[in-house]
Amino acid sequence: MKKFPKLFFVIFILLLTILSACGQESTGESGSGSYGISVFYKNTEYTAATRDVENYIVDEVVGKINRKISLEKVPTQNGGSNFFEEGTKIYSIVDEEYKIYLEQKGESYVLTANE
Repeated sequence: MKKFPKLFFVIFILLLTILSACGQESTGESGSGSYGISVFYKNTEYTAATRDVENYIVDEVVGKINRKISLEKVPTQNGGSNFFEEGTKIYSIVDEEYKIYLEQKGESYVLTANE
């Protein structure tokens, strides 16, 4: 008869652990409900940022970020971003019509236009 209370206790602890884990939010950088890095420039949304920028030749400054919004939103106004700080410069890339280059805090990013 003593096995039943021990078994019940073990099952209860397992269920409690499972249920408590289900209620926790993600702690990752992009968190629950967040979008990826996004910039809205020349009426186009640029996303899919890569930091593998060695194969690109940065050309000239073509704009700047003038409005930073929450990572949980997608920018819809030119110069808006949900990642880059206000004042971050936007550069064109040689021979890449649908890509832009940005730098922030010593990190380089190339974003591609969504078509």
